[in-house]
This record gives sequence, structure tokens and C-alpha cells, in this order.
Amino acid sequence: MFFCYFLLADGDRLYCAFIGVIPGDYRPIVNRYAAHLDLILKGVFIGNAYSALIVSVTSVFVFYAFGFTHVLALATLIFIASVIPLFAGYMVLVPLAIIRYFEQGLESAFLFFLVSSLVIYGPPELILRPYLTSLKSKIHPMLLMLAFLGGAFVGGVAGFFAAPILLGALVAAYRVYQEQIHPELVAQADPDLRNPAESCRTG
Repeated sequence: MFFCYFLLADGDRLYCAFIGVIPGDYRPIVNRYAAHLDLILKGVFIGNAYSALIVSVTSVFVFYAFGFTHVLALATLIFIASVIPLFAGYMVLVPLAIIRYFEQGLESAFLFFLVSSLVIYGPPELILRPYLTSLKSKIHPMLLMLAFLGGAFVGGVAGFFAAPILLGALVAAYRVYQEQIHPELVAQADPDLRNPAESCRTG
């Protein structure tokens, strides 16, 4: 928490200090790479947040249909768990299925677990999360889905966050390389691409 706070508060000065030690000939390339990487990572994390919000809203209807009490509290837990996809959400669904098993039997518990898994986590994980993330980052949804799922399966929570960042770093490097070969691509680039060097000159 403290690290994130100081990174947000002094991130520009840290970046400008880093740029200051880069040889002048390479600064435009580093600035362009940073702009691409910033746009990609922003798209990844904003898409992830939107997906978690959609999962949370969907869970309200599922919990209400199955007659659970404290629906909004449970939906909030689902939202928090959905920030880390795949297995984290089941830390909420599995205990609820166990409670339903003791209250209404195996058939009701199995039906709830099946429906909640398919409705709450099926479409968001396989369709919505990659699609929403690709809108801003301009990375193909299939690559993002492989990064999210593969990173989570291989590295757990750390892999879920590290794999999309690594993918974004590689894609940003490829885009800068393409711009060096084809300078006309710079004029066609996303208008959200901001040159970080401007803030270093004015800050």
C-alpha cells in the first residue's frame, strides 16, 4: 500500500530521473516504449476492473434467485475475489455451496454451484475479461486470455498479474520496433499515446 502510494505520488519524478541517465540518442525510443506500455497496462487493469464489476452485478441476480440473504454483502465479496480471477471466486462459492448442502441437501447445493460457476464465472473469464481488456490495450483477446489463464495456472496470484504485464512489455517493444521500421505508423497511433518526455521538461 505504501509502495503504491509513493509510486503514484512521485512516479513522474522517478521516471524523469530514470530518463535523465539514458543517453540522449535513445531517449525518444524509451519515451515511446513507456507510452505504449502505459497504454497497454492501463487497458489491462481497467478491463480487469470492469470485468470484476460485471461479475459482481451478475452474482446479485444469482444469489437472489437462490434465496440467499445478505445478497449485496455476498456480491461485494465476489467483486473483491473477482479482481483475482479463476480460483479466488470459489473461495466465496464453495462455502456457500457447503452451507446450502447442510440446509437443503446435495441436489440443491450442486445446482447452485453449477449455475453460479457457469453464469458468474463462465462468460466473464472466457469472453468479457479478454474482450474488455483488449479494447484499450489493442492486444488480441486470445493472447490476453492465454496470459490471464496461463499466468494464473502456472504462477497463481503472482502469475495472474505478472503474465499480462510481461505480455504488455513484449507487445510494447514490438510496436516501438514497428514504428522504427515504418515511421508512418506514428501518425496513425492511438491519440491516447502521450509522450512522457513532455512532463519531464515541464516538471
